[in-house]
Amino acid sequence: MVQNEFANEYLCPYCAAETEPNDRKCRSCGKELWVKFRKQEKRSTLLWILAALQFVSAVYSAVPVLLFLAFGSSFFGEVLGVAGMLPLVMLLRALLSLFSIGLAVGLYFRWKPVYYLFIVDSVIGVISAIFALAGGSALFSVSGFLLALGRFALIMQVGGDFEWDRRRILLRADRGLRRGVEYLMRADFYNRQKMWALAVVHLQAALGLMPDRLDCHLALAVAYIRLKRYDLAERALAEAKRIKPGEPRIAQLDALVAEMRPAVPAPLPEGQVA
Repeated sequence: MVQNEFANEYLCPYCAAETEPNDRKCRSCGKELWVKFRKQEKRSTLLWILAALQFVSAVYSAVPVLLFLAFGSSFFGEVLGVAGMLPLVMLLRALLSLFSIGLAVGLYFRWKPVYYLFIVDSVIGVISAIFALAGGSALFSVSGFLLALGRFALIMQVGGDFEWDRRRILLRADRGLRRGVEYLMRADFYNRQKMWALAVVHLQAALGLMPDRLDCHLALAVAYIRLKRYDLAERALAEAKRIKPGEPRIAQLDALVAEMRPAVPAPLPEGQVA
């Protein structure tokens, strides 16, 4: 059966060439055979809380800069008593605010270096709180230590949001699909990714549920042509002719197969040696 030719899960999902289970790239087409994905697909509630707190902190640090821009250096400098150094102070404050906003954005997009920065910062915070607890006011030192410890625990809890894993792309139909239309839509997705062999597997599954669907047969023929399996493309087109003999697209694909198929050399006259 045609399906058996694509039964090996370790065929390349792009070109259907044979590969070994541990191959990182296809030796035929050079495409990656492994995909990187997040272990935790959706952001956790704790990550949203941490990102919100970071954003609030960034906005809070930007308030003096905004007041400075709104009221000018003379008024604001007299209030703070640092009129001479005010422009430099505001510049540093603005840079700090931009950095804090960058950290909030990094948390949202789950950039791992940002997570490492938060771990280092939280560890420094806990160490600083311990020193304050040893030599400062008992009330504020205890509260500061508990806040630092709570922040450290929160950051450690969101570690799963930043973890990645890798898996081999196997040549098999995706799990969870039930209807023929679902297989057809998934095949269209893999066609856009140029994973022609995976598209074939899903089109074959779709035809198992919708054997008289013309567009399935045509899409399967196109995928076979992409794989340079012109014999299989002709079989798919023959099935399409059975469903709708006068379809112009079938004639166009027939002509394409005839044009792309390697020419078969004519047999030599009897007795003549090449």
